Amino acid sequence: MAQAAATYGGVDILVNNASAIRFGPITELSAADWSFTIRNELDIVFYVTRAVVATLVARDLTARGTASIVNIASITATRGAYFMPQNAHGAARAACWR
Repeated sequence: MAQAAATYGGVDILVNNASAIRFGPITELSAADWSFTIRNELDIVFYVTRAVVATLVARDLTARGTASIVNIASITATRGAYFMPQNAHGAARAACWR
């Protein structure tokens, strides 16, 4: 993050969007698949945000409120596994939603 900030003169925005998912009904989803999905949809948001937040705050103070963090969630965050067996995905996206 420090290298990106130095190369480009700062960081103005972080968009947490991409991830990897494992689907399956709760009765069939393995603990490993649950952990994989949580790690790739929730933990990554935490670690990337933690890595950039100091740079964003510093930039925000010097650029008068222009820094932003955007977390992309999913409709599954509010609907659970109604349409597809997306229980781990829905839980992770709900954690990023608000």
